[in-house]
Amino acid sequence: NFIDVNVPEDWTNTTDNWVSAENDVTVSYKILETIDDEGLLNDYFGATEWHNRDIPEGEGYIQFFAVKDVNGKKLYSTEEPVPYKYDNTDPEKPVLKIIKENGRHYIQNKEPIDDGLSGIKEIKCDDACESIDYEETDTGIYFKIPITDGKANQNIKVEIYDNAGNYADPYIHVNNFKW
Repeated sequence: NFIDVNVPEDWTNTTDNWVSAENDVTVSYKILETIDDEGLLNDYFGATEWHNRDIPEGEGYIQFFAVKDVNGKKLYSTEEPVPYKYDNTDPEKPVLKIIKENGRHYIQNKEPIDDGLSGIKEIKCDDACESIDYEETDTGIYFKIPITDGKANQNIKVEIYDNAGNYADPYIHVNNFKW
């Protein structure tokens, strides 16, 4: 074996450290839809040289190959295919609006948010917010965040994280409301 493969089991937004190899080893890979992709499994030819990037986002299987030149002969090493979950795209940054309901002011997203790949993991707000209520629908997530009294004339940041660690951080300016 000329390489060590360490693909994380969970969603990730980077391919760093998925493979380590000796300096004189060329690492290549193939993406497989299933573990049984006939004609692709264990076939080095047609593999793409590995550069820690440029793999398709989503879920699938990846198989790594190594080639080492020893005394003019090429030695090949084939690793078993492993599942991967890769998402390096930030969640969509929603347009925020301020609404008034039952005498309180809230930050709310105008359209549902959806990550499209790894899914939304967490929605956070800075100290201007008390809590976050959200509702998951077929089209995405709607959230409503009560604004803490006395936070007028400030920019409030909402952070939206997906399961791979990517994030979007829209801001909204809170005007001088009559609290």
